[in-house]
Amino acid sequence: MMDIETYSLNGWSENPNWIIDNGNDYPRLAWEGTPGEIIPETTIDWFSGDGTQEIPYQIETAEQLRLIGTANILWDKSFVLTNDLDCNQVQFERIGVCPGTGFKGSFNGDYHHIDNLTIGSEIPRQNYIGLFGYIDTDGSVSELIIENAQVQCGGNSATIAALAGENNGIIQNCGVTGTLNSGPTCWFVGGLVGENDGMVNSSYSNMTINAGDESISIGGFVGFNDDGSINNSYSLGYVHGGTA
Repeated sequence: MMDIETYSLNGWSENPNWIIDNGNDYPRLAWEGTPGEIIPETTIDWFSGDGTQEIPYQIETAEQLRLIGTANILWDKSFVLTNDLDCNQVQFERIGVCPGTGFKGSFNGDYHHIDNLTIGSEIPRQNYIGLFGYIDTDGSVSELIIENAQVQCGGNSATIAALAGENNGIIQNCGVTGTLNSGPTCWFVGGLVGENDGMVNSSYSNMTINAGDESISIGGFVGFNDDGSINNSYSLGYVHGGTA
C-alpha cells in the first residue's frame, strides 16, 4: 500500500489532490505538505495487443491473467486467451470487485482452458468471489472453460462461484468444473454464477458444492437468478446445502 504502482494501476494517476512518497508512506492529500509526488500514469506492457475489440490484449500466461485482477484501469478493455493455462499455485485477485468497480470489458477464452484455478480463502464476510467478482452490464465473458477450480470462502459470505460472483452482463459458451466450499450462513452460492441479473447462454457447470450450515440460495449452476435469463445450459455435480 506504499507502492506508487498500486495506485497508478487503479485510477489515481495524474490526480493533483494526492501525492505519495513512494515506498515510505501512504498517499496523502496535497495540502498536508508532506513529501511526495503526484501519481503518474503507468505503462501497460504486459500483453501483446492494445485492449480494443479489434486488437484485444492477448493472454498467454497465468501471470498475465493474474495481473488483470490487480489493475482496475484494465477492466473496460478487451482480452483474448491464446493458450491453455495451468494456474496451480497462483493466487488470483478478482477481476471486478463490486458495483461501480466491475468488469466492463470483454473476455474471449477462444475455448481454451484455465486449469487448477484457486479463488478465495477461509476469511469470513467476503462478497463477489469468482474469477470475475462482478461483471457489469457492459461486460461479457465467452468461450471460456475453467477446469478443476477450487473456490473457498468463510462464513457470512455472499455471491460466490467459480466464473462470476455476480453477472449483470453476458456469459456465453462457458463451462466450469471443480469444488466450492463455503462456511456457514452464506448465500447466493452457485457453480458458474453466484447471482445472475444478466444473460447466460449455452454454458454448463459440473461443480461439487459444499455450502455451510444455515446457508440459503445454493445452486449447482446459479445460486440466485433474479432478473436474469438462462438459456440452453445445464448443471451436473453434487450440491450440499447444510442445515436449513
